[in-house]
Amino acid sequence: MRIIEFRSPLSPDSTVSNAAPLETWVDIDAADAEGRRWLTCESGLSEEVVERLLQPPLTSYWRRFGQGLYLHARAPVPAGDSSAIGIVDFGLWLEPGRIITVGHGKVPALARAAEACSRGEGPASSWELIAFVLAEGLSRMEQILHDLTATIDQLEDEVLSRESDPPSHRLTELQKQLVYA
Repeated sequence: MRIIEFRSPLSPDSTVSNAAPLETWVDIDAADAEGRRWLTCESGLSEEVVERLLQPPLTSYWRRFGQGLYLHARAPVPAGDSSAIGIVDFGLWLEPGRIITVGHGKVPALARAAEACSRGEGPASSWELIAFVLAEGLSRMEQILHDLTATIDQLEDEVLSRESDPPSHRLTELQKQLVYA
């Protein structure tokens, strides 16, 4: 479990003369017993929100609970070799003054955001954290699509240069990668 105080007291709804209080980011790995205990016993969240954070569904969605907003997201992550990808789920709870993220597996975008914050270069508010995570996911997807296009072009050249069928195992790999992308 990581707890990070954001550097900036400003939120999108505040001005320099009307600064919002500092925000706290609590980042939890769902497999971490201490983080689960804190979330269940000390976070002050409703049982329904805690359950959603700890047991995410199979689809992305968002839902409002009182003054808070729950978002379930999926992120592409490298899996095995550089051309393979996997999907990791994470829940995000956003309320005034606090954001809680619960990863179900390693979420590289959240880890990079925490590292950047520790260097004083990362997101300065909850909204910047959300934008940072989205940008990281889009950047990863861009790289995956670029790699897939290059592989397809190479396979197409191989097929055109010989009269035999393309290797079926390479086509199967491409199909799997396209499904995840």
